[in-house]
Amino acid sequence: MKRTITLVLLVAATFAAGCGQQAPQSRTETKLAVIDAIRPSFVHVEYTMKFDRGEEPRGGSWGSFSQYIREERPMETSGVLIDDTTVIVDDLMMHPRFMKSISVVYKDQRTSAKISGYAANQDIMYLTLDKPLDGAKPAKFDAKLPGPYVSLSHHLRETQWATSANDTSAGGGITVTDDGEKYKRIPRFVVDAKGRPVGISTVSRVGLDDKWKGSPLDWEKYSADEMTQKLDAVKKITDGGIFRVALNFRSPKKDVSASSRYSSRDEDEGTEKNALGLLIGEKTVLVLGNYKPQVTARLATIAVHPTGAEKPIPAKFSHTLKDYGCLIATLDKPLSGVLKLSTKDVVSLRNTLLPAAEVKLQGEKRVVYYSHSRVSGYSLGWKRNIYPDIDGRASNMFLFDNDGALVIFPLARRPKVSTEDRYGGGELLSTPTSLINPVMANLGANVDANNVPLVEADENRLAWLGVILQPLNRDLARANNVSDITRDGRIGAIVSYVYPGSPADKAGVKMSWMMINLQADGDPKPIDITARDYAARANFPWKRWDQLPAQYWDGKFPTPWAPTETFLTRKLTDMGFGKKFTATFFADKKQIKKNFTVVASPTHYHTAAKFKSKSVGLTVREMTYEVRRYFQKSATDAGVIVSAVEPGSKAGVGGVRPFEIITHINDQPVNGVKAFEKAIKGKTELRLSVLRMTKNRLVKLQMPAAK
Repeated sequence: MKRTITLVLLVAATFAAGCGQQAPQSRTETKLAVIDAIRPSFVHVEYTMKFDRGEEPRGGSWGSFSQYIREERPMETSGVLIDDTTVIVDDLMMHPRFMKSISVVYKDQRTSAKISGYAANQDIMYLTLDKPLDGAKPAKFDAKLPGPYVSLSHHLRETQWATSANDTSAGGGITVTDDGEKYKRIPRFVVDAKGRPVGISTVSRVGLDDKWKGSPLDWEKYSADEMTQKLDAVKKITDGGIFRVALNFRSPKKDVSASSRYSSRDEDEGTEKNALGLLIGEKTVLVLGNYKPQVTARLATIAVHPTGAEKPIPAKFSHTLKDYGCLIATLDKPLSGVLKLSTKDVVSLRNTLLPAAEVKLQGEKRVVYYSHSRVSGYSLGWKRNIYPDIDGRASNMFLFDNDGALVIFPLARRPKVSTEDRYGGGELLSTPTSLINPVMANLGANVDANNVPLVEADENRLAWLGVILQPLNRDLARANNVSDITRDGRIGAIVSYVYPGSPADKAGVKMSWMMINLQADGDPKPIDITARDYAARANFPWKRWDQLPAQYWDGKFPTPWAPTETFLTRKLTDMGFGKKFTATFFADKKQIKKNFTVVASPTHYHTAAKFKSKSVGLTVREMTYEVRRYFQKSATDAGVIVSAVEPGSKAGVGGVRPFEIITHINDQPVNGVKAFEKAIKGKTELRLSVLRMTKNRLVKLQMPAAK
């Protein structure tokens, strides 16, 4: 959609006694006279733009300007001449790197211009012309001129520039907030019937006094040189306090048997990630990385790359914030350049020009552009926090006040487990530092004890309830008379099995109960339960297992048993171990609520102890609870399960395949991986009793003599 550029003016008109009683013809004539009087103060401003480093030109709330480049024409807007060589225009808040040239046009005259200043508290830029424009009339302001007023807009309508006039009043509507703030809204520019300007305002609210009147030449403003000095100061602050942080993760041990719906997203699976870090203490870095617990669990090392430093500084993980998408790291040695975090109420910064740094990471390279932005408004967010609407890309913009303190920065809010799937979350928001200051001052109450790095053996840990769920559908919902509470079978699941000794078993949960939802303490809404159908695993190709391609011998083939990571176990894990919650079931024509605490599951296949024998050419794991249930084995039955076979090895040539159970070696029962390791040590012949489902066979392997 093409933006319509308008400049609204207010014109003081002298009407006959009683404006409302003026004759229609007289009012029309007055408006025409007002338009004729002010028209010589209007000029047209043309911005010729360009792409820079492959990026499209953009500016504040204006968005992208790339359409003008594609259409091979300048972007046009309206300006007001306020002295012979000065024009005021809307502040594009566009970085100069996108600006190829600026031209100012009056009738058939054209002159070049450059940005010479910025209003401190108005959404206005000042342009200086290379030469005056003959016939153009500078607007000379007189704050004492009375109303009533007429508002005008000068705009490009379809293909023609036009000026429109409408009756209005600069002091008409008044607003009083419950906090006692009093303000009014006015159109932008005021002149009397003789064309003498009264004042101008680009802000959304002004006080009830007449301070808004007067000339823009008298406003508080910053020259181009002063702005350069401000941005140089911000560059020094940013170079010292905002830098790249490299995080190294162990490779994820993805459960290939799990549904992709519940496994990590692709962006969560990398082993190297770069994030921006903020130096908030000599040895304390706030890392802007919004990582879920299953990702943070794999975190191995953190290296901070100060700007201009030859070598990185190692850092250690300290905490993950519970409600915000960032973590805290502690440096091995102190750094100078600690950022000062503003304590100002962000509401006090409405319309104020704020120096800004647009900081991005492109691969391992830190790229920064310095410009300015403004707070154009506010919105209520999570827990009634106030978030500023800034002119610029929230994901990259760091804004500073005039004291050099960081006042707004991009930070994601970490959603609750119950809301993250349906409503999204984790998007970067322009966040005032006044929200993060109390969090840092009371870390004990604001960190997530479950979102921490873990040792490799624990990184795939899961919570559990101890139930296996059968998917629900419309027909099952109707048959069980639960259509009304399961949205006609779209939510809910049938408990098809309860593990003995599990939390569900201890709480009295029975098979055939209907599980409806979970409600975590402190979460705003319940989590609707769903389940996936794993019936296809009943058709696991055991009969063709000997023809399994060798590339799947390393355990990449989906397991024959249902995965332990399901919607239910993932949600419980993300809630956090030790978290209290209530599960709602339906049975015997009534709802049943059971209280639980999130606990870790027993060791499962992907966390089970394992042993790899290079000489035999296979890897075995302990028999875990879900494996024993699938193969209908008791806890006392001997055996280890084969998890991988090396192609061309003794075991591979002998016909051993993944997911088979080795119950005996040389006629001795194998009760775990330690027993397996001991049984093969030093043997020159191995007789493996191998169980494939219900069929036993003997595999003989000749081993080389020990040297």
